[in-house]
Order: sequence, then C-alpha cells, then structure tokens
Amino acid sequence: MIDVDELTEKKLNVVINNQTLMGEFDADMIFDLVADGDLSFSDLGFDDQQAEIMFGENERFDEILSVEENEEYQDVKDNIQAIKDLKKRRKEQEKADSEQTNAEWYFTVVCLDEADKRRILKALGIPGLEDYVLSSAFERILKR
Repeated sequence: MIDVDELTEKKLNVVINNQTLMGEFDADMIFDLVADGDLSFSDLGFDDQQAEIMFGENERFDEILSVEENEEYQDVKDNIQAIKDLKKRRKEQEKADSEQTNAEWYFTVVCLDEADKRRILKALGIPGLEDYVLSSAFERILKR
C-alpha cells in the first residue's frame, strides 16, 4: 500500500491499467511467488482459466497447483484444450478454403466484344451467358 494524493492515485490507476505499457510475465518468477505458499494465482489476479492459458505450457504449473486431483481444474483444462483444438481446425479449414479460392489456379480470357464472347462460348459448347468456364471445356476443344 502506498500513500499518495488523489491526483497521483488517478494517474497511477490509469498507468497501471494501460495495456500498451504492460510487459510479459516471467512465468518462473510468478511460480516462485506462488511456490512460497504466501500467494496464490488468484491472489495475483489470475482465475484458473487465465492461469492455464498464460502458464499451462510450463511444466511447473501442474506441480504447483497439484491439479491432478482437482476435477474443476481438469474441466477447465479440457475446455481450454477443446478451444485450442477448435482454433486449430478452424485455421486448417481457413487454409483449405484459401487454397480453393486462390487466384493462382485460374486465368482470365479477354474477348474483343460481346459477340466474340458468345462465339467462343458457343465453340466451347457453353451457354452464352456464362461468366465462368471449367478447364474441361477447353480440353475438349484442344483434343479435337
């Protein structure tokens, strides 16, 4: 606890909560604080989910919390893993979608005018109003 005037208190509250000024946590230092037994993750402002997200990858995390026997913690951990799995599947799907819509696998044919377009489409056996033509239509013409 510090004793400061009201204006300084307001300034400090803003600075303390300014996310652009915040750095990263040193997980080992946090674990040392908790391992001493005087402080818990919740004392430091972390709920179970936040602690798992921020520190769950660190091997000391399970040791400090003795989480193997804590069903509630295991549920949180399972939920977080499910979220990670979902994010991974979403990322994979986005990549697959990106590959399917990637402009690298198609090209544009520019016709001289609308009559030229209709003539080419007719030669390909495609209705005159089509905007997209599969490569198989060109392959049929090329194989003749």
